[in-house]
Amino acid sequence: MEALIIATADAFDAMTDDRELTLKWKCDSCGYAPGNDERPDVCPQCGAQKRRTYRQPKTLDGAIDELRRGAGTQFHPAVVKAFLTMIERDGVKTDV
Repeated sequence: MEALIIATADAFDAMTDDRELTLKWKCDSCGYAPGNDERPDVCPQCGAQKRRTYRQPKTLDGAIDELRRGAGTQFHPAVVKAFLTMIERDGVKTDV
């Protein structure tokens, strides 16, 4: 049961986390890397559009829909039900 709970929570985290922010920004075309924490969509040096390494994170509603779709196949339905009840009751803490 513990593994089922962890699998659901980890999947939710992976769906909603912007993992792109953990990477150092670097232009895919010219290799330019700003000296600050700037993360432009277009390289200020060569004008190339920045491609994301990871996909855009899902919205909270999108991740919840994904958990519901996977309940009974990818995720244990009772765990998904408890997880969604917890989110409805306590909300989602994003500052942790």
